[in-house]
Amino acid sequence: MKPNLESQIRGKLADFVTGSLALDELQEWLAPLVWDIEDEGDQECCDLIYAAELALAEYSAGHLSERDFVSAIESLVLYQPSSSTSDSSNQVSGDPAARRLLDDTQYAVESASSNLC
Repeated sequence: MKPNLESQIRGKLADFVTGSLALDELQEWLAPLVWDIEDEGDQECCDLIYAAELALAEYSAGHLSERDFVSAIESLVLYQPSSSTSDSSNQVSGDPAARRLLDDTQYAVESASSNLC
């Protein structure tokens, strides 16, 4: 993951978790990034953004409580992919909520891609 982009993403997510960034501001910041993230060519960065978007969608749809949503975003701020594997199924240390979000995101992306073919 490109350090500058990674730190920007984590910084915005952390700002939301600490209350210095409102939900609508986070959504506004993420929206254009979601469209362009694949151009970065970094799967880990894509997974991080897509996991944040998935958490937002689950919260907006009422599938996550506010507390669970904030916890999920916090998990994404703290997650560190293991360097022992090289594919997108990297293990995530810390909170398993981050791993679940990343796994769910990967499944959703793969399903959408297969439906396009």
